[in-house]
Amino acid sequence: MAIFALSWRLVIRNRRRYKFVIIALAAGVSGLVFVVNTGASVEKTIASHLVLLGGATIISVERYDFESPHPGEYYIDDVERLKGIPNIVAVAPLVSLEDVKAYRNEIKLKVRLAGVGGSFWETIMATCREGRFINDMDVEYRRHVCVLGEESALGLFGDANPLGETVSVDGLALLVVGVLGVSRDRILAEAFLCH
Repeated sequence: MAIFALSWRLVIRNRRRYKFVIIALAAGVSGLVFVVNTGASVEKTIASHLVLLGGATIISVERYDFESPHPGEYYIDDVERLKGIPNIVAVAPLVSLEDVKAYRNEIKLKVRLAGVGGSFWETIMATCREGRFINDMDVEYRRHVCVLGEESALGLFGDANPLGETVSVDGLALLVVGVLGVSRDRILAEAFLCH
C-alpha cells in the first residue's frame, strides 16, 4: 500500500509531465470496459442469430406427385427414406387440420390441430413452459395426449393450470401433458398438438 501512495504522490507532483500518461490510461481503461460490454452484447446477438440460422435449415416437404400410388401423402416408409438422406438430423411427420373445435366444459375454441410424434420436437425450436412434450412412448402406445400452444391454453383454461386436465376434440378426450413456451414459429405456438 505504501508503494501505491508514493506512486500517487509522484504522479500528483509531476502531473504536467504525466498528464498525457494519465489521459492514455483513462482512455485505455474506458476502451477496455467498452470492449468487454460490447463483446458480451455482440456474443448474445450472434448466439440469437445462430439459433435463427439453425431454424432456417428446417425444410418442410409436401408431396404433390398425384400420379403416385398415394398422391399427396407420405407413408412411414417414405419417412424412413427421408431419414436416409445424408446430413439429415431428424425427420418429423406432421398431420394438421385448421379450424378444429376444441372443448373444455362449456368453453369452445377453434384451434389448429397437429398430429406429431416424438421426433417432431427435434425439428423445431420450442420450449415446454409446463409439463412435457409428446414422446415416442405416447405414439407407440397410442395415448390420447396433447400439448397446448400458449393461445390455446389461455383460451381454454385461462389462468388455471391445464396439466392433467382433458380437452375434447371431435368427441375424443385428450389428456393435456404440456404447454408450449415461446417457439420459433408463432403459428406453431398457437397450435394444439396431439397424438
